[in-house]
Amino acid sequence: MVGSYPVFNGTPVLNLGARVEPMKHLYVQAGAHNVLLGAQYGYFTGYVGGGFTFTDDDLRWILALLPTP
Repeated sequence: MVGSYPVFNGTPVLNLGARVEPMKHLYVQAGAHNVLLGAQYGYFTGYVGGGFTFTDDDLRWILALLPTP
């Protein structure tokens, strides 16, 4: 069927991606999902995302700055 997502046919799932941290605690990531099945049927599924990361020490410092009732 043209235009429909193919049914999983036993092909292994392979995801490729990269994550870059341009500044401390901030990251951007991008990649491709299900590369082998996409190559077999001629389509591409990708993703792009980003976010923040904090350690326990960072959160302890932030929580210390909050006012207490």
